[in-house]
Amino acid sequence: MTANASPSTPVSCGDNLSVPGKYVLESDLTCDKPLKINVSGVHLDLGGHTLSCSSPELWQFPPASAGTPTNDLNKWISGIEVNFRLDTFGSSVPNISNVQISNGSVTNCHDGIFVYHTVNSKFSHMELSGNLSDAD
Repeated sequence: MTANASPSTPVSCGDNLSVPGKYVLESDLTCDKPLKINVSGVHLDLGGHTLSCSSPELWQFPPASAGTPTNDLNKWISGIEVNFRLDTFGSSVPNISNVQISNGSVTNCHDGIFVYHTVNSKFSHMELSGNLSDAD
């Protein structure tokens, strides 16, 4: 590490990155909660690792979905959520910017990376596969 390099903070399943800085995934993870980024100025380096959601069943609404309470909709989890909060639907959500996600894979989730109200950001060297909402 050079004198000018700042260290990266390790991340885990369900973490909420709400402080600008550098973050790193230190090993493959299988999660039942998304990794959330809710602030500008975050660089998340997956370090060549894979973030997977725990099972494809998380893609499905329960059979009685019409009566499912809103707080049960987390069954539709994303691997990484950027500036997404369920409580803000119908409300104004401020844009965040300068988010960088790089160098890894997100698999087996509803959305690999879900991005909401985010500008001037970059996603590079990422592989999204096996997610329900992958782009074609």
